[in-house]
Amino acid sequence: MRGARLHMISTCLASGIVFLVLLAFCAFIYGVPSHPISIFLFKVGYRSSALVGRHAYLQLYSPWNRDVNAGYLPKEVDEFLCGRLRTTDNASEFAAIVDLYSAQAHGRQGDCVYRSSEEVRQKVISHLIGEFDDNPKYIAGSLILIRESQFGMGLGKGGFAPSELEPAKPKTDSEWLAWYQEKGIPIATAKYREWWNSGLTWDEKKSIDPLKGTVVQFHYCCG
Repeated sequence: MRGARLHMISTCLASGIVFLVLLAFCAFIYGVPSHPISIFLFKVGYRSSALVGRHAYLQLYSPWNRDVNAGYLPKEVDEFLCGRLRTTDNASEFAAIVDLYSAQAHGRQGDCVYRSSEEVRQKVISHLIGEFDDNPKYIAGSLILIRESQFGMGLGKGGFAPSELEPAKPKTDSEWLAWYQEKGIPIATAKYREWWNSGLTWDEKKSIDPLKGTVVQFHYCCG
């Protein structure tokens, strides 16, 4: 009886220690993402997340989704993930990373992804356009990331907005929301899908602005 009780106590203590370790792990990764220990733990968690799904792990990690560290992806994490984009042969891992960058868009995704090789950038664009209909939550971020990958340049915290051809520019918050939902996003997704499936070479595509002549344009903002 005494042995069984001691075994139960030791099991509880071990479970408690494991819980505290996991709590500390999460506190660093999710609470202070730019701390060196957090960077190390993020990589450990990333390699382990293959067992439970990297997409869920990265979406949960997203500083922007959690409003931590002003939403910015730490430079070391950015560089690590871009390295995985260059080297992975796993389609689901590639998609998980790109979807994180899509969620982080608007200047909080780092600059590594749109400075990647043209081959990687083409794969990024192909993935994002292919999931226009499946990922509506981050559609605006996807469009920004496509534009940045096309030209290899960032938009800072910019995005897309009415062009000079828009006769009735929105003024209130509700008008802006209606414009994005009824004009901005539908026009931009249709034009970029048409551009990507045009049959042109990559060199030809790079020099084309798919939104030219529409009421939608991209703009740079705020560093």
